[in-house]
Amino acid sequence: MLYYRYTIMEATLTANDLRDVELLDTADVAARLDLSPSRVHQLEREGCIQAVRTASGRRVFLGTDVDAFQRQRAHVSAREARE
Repeated sequence: MLYYRYTIMEATLTANDLRDVELLDTADVAARLDLSPSRVHQLEREGCIQAVRTASGRRVFLGTDVDAFQRQRAHVSAREARE
């Protein structure tokens, strides 16, 4: 889990603002979703998972966004299995 200072929508957030926010790098997301890092980048480009760029240009993902994507993916898989 990473904690960064990053800029989003012209508002700078610091570590104090992010105390309870889980930030994941691409490798963490890939491991959590059992995907390759390149697939995570593809999902981000497609708009399926939103990433935020740090001041240094690294992608970070909110843990809540990744969890929501994982739940949605599980829901779709379960629906397809029933059909």
